[in-house]
Amino acid sequence: MKLLFNFGQKVKELRSEKNISSEQLAEALSLSKSIIWSYELNKKEPSNTHLIKIADYFEVTVDYLLERENMMLSINLQNPIDEIINKYIITIDNIQLSKDELLESIAYIKAKRIMSSENLI
Repeated sequence: MKLLFNFGQKVKELRSEKNISSEQLAEALSLSKSIIWSYELNKKEPSNTHLIKIADYFEVTVDYLLERENMMLSINLQNPIDEIINKYIITIDNIQLSKDELLESIAYIKAKRIMSSENLI
């Protein structure tokens, strides 16, 4: 089993930002101090239940704790747009794109690629 080596560091950082001790965190989560210490020292990998509790307490995503936020996800825009819009929030400048804006963007990119491939731009 591969331990989440940066998980413990993330928990320490979040705890420090909130200015609480590991004992206070353990109490707030109804966990033992030794569990928190073992997570922070990367001696133990958290269960899914504990991972969710910690994420909820610090108001972060589980992906943030697991350092998956910057992982590249592939979204095929050939899928039905409604399915994509219902599954993901797509934003530009922190403003959510509408279905029409997304369709316009896709059309623009396709047209630009066609023009590029024919050396028109």
